[in-house]
Amino acid sequence: MTKESIITDLLVPVDERQLLKKEANHFLSWQLTDRQICDLELLLSGFIGIHVNTSLEKCEERDII
Repeated sequence: MTKESIITDLLVPVDERQLLKKEANHFLSWQLTDRQICDLELLLSGFIGIHVNTSLEKCEERDII
């Protein structure tokens, strides 16, 4: 199995694509603020548990720019 076949296998077949798009309209969603997105990025990267203070400062600096 090559890297190309793994990526190809993740694509939705064309005949199922429209059905999935219609179903997706009924899923719940959230509108996150820029700060919430930044916090989520820190949590997902695992960085927030190690460097809480410095990470939040960098995140706030990024939001200002």
